[in-house]
Amino acid sequence: MMKYDDQPGMSRDIANGRPFNRFMPTKFLLNLFDETKDSRYAASFRTVWLANTAVTTGTKPLAVGDTAILATKKVVSTAVRNAKKYRIYDVNDIYNANGTGKNRLQYVCLRKFDDPTRPTPQEEQSARDAYVIRLADVYLMAAEANFKLGNTADAVKQINAVRERAALPGKVADMRIAAADLSLDFILDERARELAGEQLRWFDLKRTGKLVERVKKNNPEAGASIQDYHLVRPIPQRQLDAVTNKTEFIQNPNYR
Repeated sequence: MMKYDDQPGMSRDIANGRPFNRFMPTKFLLNLFDETKDSRYAASFRTVWLANTAVTTGTKPLAVGDTAILATKKVVSTAVRNAKKYRIYDVNDIYNANGTGKNRLQYVCLRKFDDPTRPTPQEEQSARDAYVIRLADVYLMAAEANFKLGNTADAVKQINAVRERAALPGKVADMRIAAADLSLDFILDERARELAGEQLRWFDLKRTGKLVERVKKNNPEAGASIQDYHLVRPIPQRQLDAVTNKTEFIQNPNYR
């Protein structure tokens, strides 16, 4: 599956407490958030895992419920690591210098879809509510439309409504933007902060004409292989086989 400039997969905890994810978030996505004022970083990502069994051996014992693992997008010094009982994976442990993934077992994971109603990862039944439409998405779509129509003041007001809601206590004013901050790229960044992992990103980048540009710029793994023809998806072979007008209904260019 193609990973876009900020498109991680769904996260899942496994029995021994290690973070695990189908797809790692890019450094670009993690660094879009200023967690000193924006609550969405902590709400969207899991960075701490707790011990589910006691560790009594060694020099740093852990009780059930103690922090066992910390994954962070920051750099952590050796002195800080040595002072903690838990294991730390910092940005240099997780990513290579060019931004590609180095450690694909322990890293900051998307937590939006964690389901506390499922007793085990093997249980497929869920009692968690599913969203149909997000009010924040409506605000951001309206802001994008107003921006393209030249109604900058209305666009700023709508984006600020989303950002103010996401502000940490006492940080509402710091989260507000001004007209000078507004651009299509800023709107896409804001949609990434608000809607990361919610299966909208490819559509956002495609319809704004930014897919190839932003993947090449922000995703060092997918950027090397993305091509202009990725602006459309391949048609499933089952559908191609089912039609009778095969000469008219053909595969999209460059797909096999």
